[in-house]
Amino acid sequence: MARIFIYDGVEYFDPDPDMKPEEVRQSMANFMPELSNASTNESKRGDDNVYTFSKRVGTKGRPEPIELTQAEAIKELQSIERCFNGEGLAIKTEAQRLRLIAALKVAEAKLGGI
Repeated sequence: MARIFIYDGVEYFDPDPDMKPEEVRQSMANFMPELSNASTNESKRGDDNVYTFSKRVGTKGRPEPIELTQAEAIKELQSIERCFNGEGLAIKTEAQRLRLIAALKVAEAKLGGI
């Protein structure tokens, strides 16, 4: 009885029969990051156990939207302004992008639209 791991239609060998299927998935996530929060479905094919990893639909692990005060929003918008004045791009991480979105929402609410 063999174990077969499938992701995105491709079959992968069993790296270690002593590893649990979730440990195999986490190991594979080192090479395919989308497997970090994938779901695992177990089925049978003859005598073999088949484990199919599937991407989860949704926010992909994204944190909840950030709420900013007006002062925080102004600070974020000033940071963006510096970007446009040639001081370098400040938006490098997902957290920074979410803060930008929150700042723009505060600005939109205060200005009645951008």
